[in-house]
Amino acid sequence: MRVFVCFFAFALACCAGGPARQGEVPAPREEPPRAEALPGAPEEDLPLLASSLLPPAKKPVTQGGKPLAFVRGDMVVLLAVTTPNPRAATFASVSGFERLFDSSAQELAFSVEVFSRAADGKISVHSIDAGEHRVCSSFSLLPFPSAQGFPCGVSLIFPDTKGKRSFWVLFSGETAPQGSPQYSVFSFYEQANVRAFIQDIDGDGIFDLFLFEDIFEDSSGYETYITWHRWDGRSFVKYRSTNIVRRLRAFFESSRQMILARGWKRFFDYALLPEDSPDLQHVPAADAFRRIFSVQDAVPFGEENLYAALFSPAISRSGISNVVFPNVTENPFPRKDGEWGNFPFTIRISAGEEDYFFSARLALNKDPFSGRMFHFLPSE
Repeated sequence: MRVFVCFFAFALACCAGGPARQGEVPAPREEPPRAEALPGAPEEDLPLLASSLLPPAKKPVTQGGKPLAFVRGDMVVLLAVTTPNPRAATFASVSGFERLFDSSAQELAFSVEVFSRAADGKISVHSIDAGEHRVCSSFSLLPFPSAQGFPCGVSLIFPDTKGKRSFWVLFSGETAPQGSPQYSVFSFYEQANVRAFIQDIDGDGIFDLFLFEDIFEDSSGYETYITWHRWDGRSFVKYRSTNIVRRLRAFFESSRQMILARGWKRFFDYALLPEDSPDLQHVPAADAFRRIFSVQDAVPFGEENLYAALFSPAISRSGISNVVFPNVTENPFPRKDGEWGNFPFTIRISAGEEDYFFSARLALNKDPFSGRMFHFLPSE
């Protein structure tokens, strides 16, 4: 690191050039000659040394008088804007939401500047174009495992009057033939009908990105599509996709058929999580049923008599004539504090000459791409 600092000090104003195309590693700029070791500087001073290498047209975005930057090994990543006015490059200025509704506010050209030292001691400078925006509300590290040097990355968020764009620059730790760091760019846009969620669902220690998109369809109402993006070693790529509304309708229909057929073991295996199902396999069907479906309203002859009537021998002979689940026309699962919640609903079961109403709760699995997307929540 000390040699790296020496080269920053030696290379002042020696590196300049144009921006790279998104997702590609640009050709190296003219590199400074090699230098002998010079007195070093603390790691916290590296962003200031790196910002001094920017071309005159660019200014580092600063906070508290210091450049916004991250240091990872022999690499410094900082945020810059193209402006002749240093005051316009403060984070307080570029993050001001009032700029979104100020017609006189000009868009700023943002870039992510990457400074790195190769094994031979040469310094490379790369400028990654992040586009023109009025506001940048966040410049932060992506939550890769902290114990590893790589992969690593930074995230920029650019809000507008309709939503916000996330712009990720990702480093795998590999290097190009010329010794410069390999990087990729990944971007997505959130608005009223598109929401992004980050969590690790496959247990590999690296977060996954999920985009939930609501689209109106004449046949089913608002369908919600889930797209899973995961790290492939170099970037985030689309891995799998599924939908909620049609699959939930199919889940309810399969549950309905099993209840009509009084196939209780099949129903419990299908509709419950594996850790919940065994507890209900060794009790009478009526007791297991009441753990899942509770009486919605008071009944004249009492709750105990209701379950007894539903599972009485007479009902067994005549069968259950109808089961009605709700007609789902949009994603019913709430999202709170990074977790998917559950939703209550009512079913109607017709048996004999009576209609019985029950309430239940259904949850969406943490991994919606597993074989079991939904499950009922039994009571304690």
